Amino acid sequence: MNWQIIDYLKNGTSQQRQAWTTLRRLGLPERLARYHATLVSTVCVGLDIESSDLDIICQVEEDQSFETTLRRFFGRQPGFRFHCRSAERREWVARFRTTGFPVEIFSAPIAVTRQNAYRHLTVMWRLLHLGGEPLRQAVRDLKHAGFKTEPAFVRLLGLAGEPYQAFLRLEEQTDGELADLLEKWRLKSG
Repeated sequence: MNWQIIDYLKNGTSQQRQAWTTLRRLGLPERLARYHATLVSTVCVGLDIESSDLDIICQVEEDQSFETTLRRFFGRQPGFRFHCRSAERREWVARFRTTGFPVEIFSAPIAVTRQNAYRHLTVMWRLLHLGGEPLRQAVRDLKHAGFKTEPAFVRLLGLAGEPYQAFLRLEEQTDGELADLLEKWRLKSG
């Protein structure tokens, strides 16, 4: 799945259609095109809940122009904040609210397809493709109970270790191996 093209949202769930409308209204894809802006929110795979936001990742080599661009186009949005997440790794975050969603824009000096959020979303998509609606509902139930998305998957699948790294290790698994893992989950939960 190429998460960089958001057109799939306009024919999706009501939340996906609302996300598409919000992003288009903001002009975000065009305004941040030079940074390869990519939506990596749980809304992309139908795992969003009421408190979910629109997470966008960008590849940014030059911090000052990125900040200037964000302040120019989104600085008047309610609750706009821009801050350094890690000066050492040159990671920056902007947050603001829209009528439909909170928005978080994250930047790092690496390709968006190599950023963990993109990779996590791709693993989620693969798992949901194999596990279907029962898995989607089980993850959403844990999210309603206070879990973040990756830790919810890790708990359901019985993975060991730090949740975000354990989840990322699933990227290396074949679809057959993921299907076996999901079958163990079905047997345990069923």
